[in-house]
Amino acid sequence: MDISNLFDKSWQADDFNDDRLGRALEKLAKSDLPGIYHGIAFEALEKEGILLDQAHFDTTSLSLQGAYETAYSEEDSLRITFGHSKERRPDLKQLMFGLGSVQGFPIFADVMDGWKHIG
Repeated sequence: MDISNLFDKSWQADDFNDDRLGRALEKLAKSDLPGIYHGIAFEALEKEGILLDQAHFDTTSLSLQGAYETAYSEEDSLRITFGHSKERRPDLKQLMFGLGSVQGFPIFADVMDGWKHIG
């Protein structure tokens, strides 16, 4: 991997170790990951000259088998629950995945609760 090209500096492979990677991952986990990704994505669109005049957004469901009987509270970030399954399996609980793209370039992605409003 061309480390100097990635970091715009002359770093050596020895400059990277498990401890540094762990600290960096901890900082990322505590940060605004969607905001960081969106910033990178929009900068890439601008650099490549891709106009943000049309975007495509879509969701899909992933059906899951199992009890998943956890008692949820308002603080829970993700609910595995029944919903309007795209696999036509109302008997199974699910999660939802969403993706937004511009000319095939992903600008938004999310994992969402399995519940989907119908109507």
